Amino acid sequence: MAKWRCSLCGGRLSEGRCTLCGLDNTIYKREIAYSEGSSQEESRQEQKQHIKAQSQKQTRRPEQHGRKETSDAGKYSAAAAPAGGSGYGTGPAGQRSTAASAQHTKQKSRGAGRVHSANNNKTRSGRPAVIVILLIILFSFLPAVIEAVQSAIQDVSSDSGSVFDTYFSDSYDEEDSDYDPYWYVTREIPDTGEAFEIVLGNGIYKVGVHIPEGVYRAEVVEGSGSVGITDDENLIYDSVYLGEEEEYGQVPDADDLRFYNGAELQVGDGVIVKLSTENAQPLVQETSENPLTESVSLPEGTCISGDGTVPQGIYDLTVDTSYEGGYGYSSITLLYPNGQSEYFWADGPDSAVTSSQYTDISVKNIVIPEGTEISVEYGGVILTPAEGYYDVDYSGYEGG
Repeated sequence: MAKWRCSLCGGRLSEGRCTLCGLDNTIYKREIAYSEGSSQEESRQEQKQHIKAQSQKQTRRPEQHGRKETSDAGKYSAAAAPAGGSGYGTGPAGQRSTAASAQHTKQKSRGAGRVHSANNNKTRSGRPAVIVILLIILFSFLPAVIEAVQSAIQDVSSDSGSVFDTYFSDSYDEEDSDYDPYWYVTREIPDTGEAFEIVLGNGIYKVGVHIPEGVYRAEVVEGSGSVGITDDENLIYDSVYLGEEEEYGQVPDADDLRFYNGAELQVGDGVIVKLSTENAQPLVQETSENPLTESVSLPEGTCISGDGTVPQGIYDLTVDTSYEGGYGYSSITLLYPNGQSEYFWADGPDSAVTSSQYTDISVKNIVIPEGTEISVEYGGVILTPAEGYYDVDYSGYEGG
């Protein structure tokens, strides 16, 4: 390298200091003396540190970024140029010469593309390292976050009356539940009334029509299955599963079942139950002759009631044993115009539960309003006009 040229930018020297960038080039002489006997690689690393420290003392121009290239010195050595680039500083006299200004303009026009490329490469190469560092930090805190969330869930569970224990714990005991199905009831059933007893199988029974209002005791007669009550007026939605196998949550009997006029009692398939009360109230409506007289046979598939196939009315449901390809049982799903639905299961003669007290194997008193979608599966069914006919308010099944 020529003695009258700066080792950093190629500018002219004045008393060893560059008139263009201000670098004291006499450091190379000191460096040679200092590093005598050292390897070339060690000398190069020390040189970089000195150049970087010296260039950082200079005053940067706002528009100057990156490394520079001159027409005289060519490209800088990667080992000699400071990382991040060197800016232009003042000379010994405190101002730039005209030649330095012209040289800066020339370098800027020729080196702009290279400056851009260098910065972009540095940015791209740094991104993976930053991402790795962030991932390490994230995973280092992950166990603590999980533990904090679990602790918060446990606190919420404890403060909310053991809601999680009630619904998800294996140790949940139904007797410990605070649920009261009669919480919203504002009218009490009179304590006095008539003694009444009836044995029922699969079907829906209207309180005040098929059975009188009263406080009942339910006992299993045969089989096992659910007995549920739906009372929209008094907001009662309760059920009990009757049977002899206590390990499966079945109970042989249940007391204090309050049936109000207008409610619907549904006895599920597979069980025959005896209901008894000592305070039966008078019926509000008695069953009458069904205006429908013809039975309807339905194959597997879907149809709409009121279209000439199934007239609107109340039916008893049985399995069509003459249906080819059947399984000896059938199911029927009713989708009412208001969007609600009901599901019924019918067993054939070979699988239906019966007893000496109850031999009927049909599903009793199914209300089918006009416009109901009827879906039959597992074999054909027969709809027979129900004997327990009563005046139905079909407006409750209509769509909105």
